[in-house]
Amino acid sequence: MQTWLTATLRVATQDDIASFEQVPLEARALPVSVYEAIRARAALQPGAPAIRYLPDGSDLGVEMAWSYAELVARITQIANFLSALGVGRADRVGILMPNTPEAHACLWAAETVGVACPINFMLEPSQISSILEEAGCKVLIAFGPHPDFDIWEKCQALRAGGLTHVLRATMAGVAESAGDDGEGAGGPAVLALAGYRACPADALSFAAVTDAATTAALFHTGGTTGAPKLAMHSHGNQVANSWAQALSMHMAPGHVRLCGLPLFHVNGAIANGLVLYMAGACLVLTGLKGYRDAGVVRNFWRIVDKYKAQSFAAVPTFLVSLAQVEIGDADISSLEFLRCGTAPLSRQLAHDFAALSGVDIMEGYGLTEGTSVSAMNPRFGEKRIGSVGLRMPYQRVQIRRMERGAAPGALCADNEYGLVYISGPNVIAGYLDAAETAAVFTPDGWYNTGDIGRFDADGYLWLTGRQKDIIIRGGHNLDPRMIEEALYAHPDVQHAAAIGRPDRYTGEMPVAYVTLRPGARVDSESLLRFAAERIPERAAVPKCVKIIREMPLTSVGKIFKPPLRKDAAMDGYMDALGGMIGAYNMTLSVEEEQGETLVRLVSTDLSPVHHAHVRRFVGDALKTFTFAHALTFASRY
Repeated sequence: MQTWLTATLRVATQDDIASFEQVPLEARALPVSVYEAIRARAALQPGAPAIRYLPDGSDLGVEMAWSYAELVARITQIANFLSALGVGRADRVGILMPNTPEAHACLWAAETVGVACPINFMLEPSQISSILEEAGCKVLIAFGPHPDFDIWEKCQALRAGGLTHVLRATMAGVAESAGDDGEGAGGPAVLALAGYRACPADALSFAAVTDAATTAALFHTGGTTGAPKLAMHSHGNQVANSWAQALSMHMAPGHVRLCGLPLFHVNGAIANGLVLYMAGACLVLTGLKGYRDAGVVRNFWRIVDKYKAQSFAAVPTFLVSLAQVEIGDADISSLEFLRCGTAPLSRQLAHDFAALSGVDIMEGYGLTEGTSVSAMNPRFGEKRIGSVGLRMPYQRVQIRRMERGAAPGALCADNEYGLVYISGPNVIAGYLDAAETAAVFTPDGWYNTGDIGRFDADGYLWLTGRQKDIIIRGGHNLDPRMIEEALYAHPDVQHAAAIGRPDRYTGEMPVAYVTLRPGARVDSESLLRFAAERIPERAAVPKCVKIIREMPLTSVGKIFKPPLRKDAAMDGYMDALGGMIGAYNMTLSVEEEQGETLVRLVSTDLSPVHHAHVRRFVGDALKTFTFAHALTFASRY
């Protein structure tokens, strides 16, 4: 009996989660595979809408929709098509597609027949080739040609041996020949994805997955260089995490969720894909470009009204843009909450957005290695802005002291900062590269996230830093190494360090600090151009390269980044405040308090009648920054 379909949970406190866990996970009878999970839900509500698709955010009158029965049929057909092309259980299928219903079907079909490998199509061809090679992909599904995307053009430049077929996908609803497109000399055969329409839709033509430990997908993590980390998701990982998320959000069948996040990231694929299908909810996809579509942003509140959406998924940068859009006469009373993750959310932005929309923000914490979400603010309890909430059901989280060496330190007490470790049914067994797995997993399966955080006395998790120094620009995880390695390739560079500078629009903007070799005469602009030509991900090109006299180093000669972060924070805040610094006689300083960055602002010689005015202007300028700031007033006399 599939008791997972009837389980209910109302999360208000950590005690609710603990009480729910008194029933062992094994007794919940979770589906063995993703295909089984989606099919089981579809059997209960075949005619209910699974996906409603708005191709263009500027034209709300055009849409297409798939019922649950149609979703399962498309997944079945594409899986059968891939099987006919020779894809087996261990074979990998690369996916380069924007947000379309068929992109969802391709992802779950690839997992059903083999192993899916969704790839960020905004990467450069060399980076895409590297991931395809590392994963050992046999088939590639790619979108285009299309005037708004260069995915198909990038495919022409790929150098990935081992591919037997490239399947060309067009925009959903566009007529396309199902025949062969041709074959390159010695290269993979190029076929139309539309060929799947001739395949059976009622049953799989091959043996279904029978073991939940079977690998379902390889998701590449963050920004990488020539050797990407590929996290191995099992079917059990994805099913368990999706089910736990749906329960934690108390998502009932028929719930309507808007999403414009890309499928190559676990937020779009799992938290706003499989979670909804297991709950029997309806996913409203907001166009090919998702939230990068200016029409979607401009008409967002009207889209909420049109679909009577009950929730939507967002990242902080999207909320910054949305906060500037007037609600007007749109009826958004259907909205119950919004899910925000991927990057830290500032308290001021959360307050302002809630005041504008009247909608609760459920901030959470997730990572590729945890399948999607590991913690979430409670649906029915107190939402503590700045925290990432309570752990998910059956998810284990520990805070351990930061010790020398690789071994985990002792457990931290409440409100004591340390490294965040996770384990549980949603945590992957490891990476494709066994050496990378050994570097971050303990022998008993605990994963060192590299994040620094603490638990408060009520079980809320607070994150205060990232040990691994990942730069988060608008929700994109950027590895500083790719910037540093590009700069180190310059013969005049002695030391290079890349960090995130606070930015009012993107959260963080990559910047680089370098010291030069003796006698070097190169300038900052030349270094910036040099690096930009060698960095494979455009989002990682730094805003500036700053030449400094001496690089801060530890006693053993490693680059010590905290002083650089302070300098970058100062630059970011001064840039945001602009003329207010001089107008309000303001001085700035940056401090570290218990692992958190605090920017102190002191304004002198202002009459008290101006204090409220200054606080308002400063608050508006800094409301999107995740670093805390403290403004005080003083007099020199």
